[in-house]
Amino acid sequence: RAAPTGRDVSTTTLQPGHLPGVPSPLALTILGGDNVREPEQAAIFDGGFDAGGGAFDTGWIYGGGACQRLLGGWLARTGVRNEVVIVDKVAHTPRNTPDAIGPQVRDCLDRLGVDRIDLQLLDRDNLEVPRAEVVDGLVAICPCVVYFAYAVLTM
Repeated sequence: RAAPTGRDVSTTTLQPGHLPGVPSPLALTILGGDNVREPEQAAIFDGGFDAGGGAFDTGWIYGGGACQRLLGGWLARTGVRNEVVIVDKVAHTPRNTPDAIGPQVRDCLDRLGVDRIDLQLLDRDNLEVPRAEVVDGLVAICPCVVYFAYAVLTM
């Protein structure tokens, strides 16, 4: 079949799922990159998207923001923002306090050049702050995030 970028894709297309409130489907495979540079990263994004991958993983701490800027540039060049799901991570230790998380989300939006993050993961739990307090605070300051979840929970 012909892929959105015009290349022939002979692999099996991934079957996506759906998150209510997120306009694009969530692919079974989430693509990402850390410590990869252009043009290699763009090729990874192109190939994954062409094969049916429509979810991209990134994080505030990855490459000091370089990974998010690469993804944001790719999204701008391809014009597929509303066809993909962005899964982003903030709150990596020790920057996992409520007052540190909001600015991280805003940095992520700026670096990615987008107006929403579909699934925002909190990379590390903070046992000193009740989880409900963290999430409530995030919802209040980050209406641009569709879903919040913890990536790692400390028990």
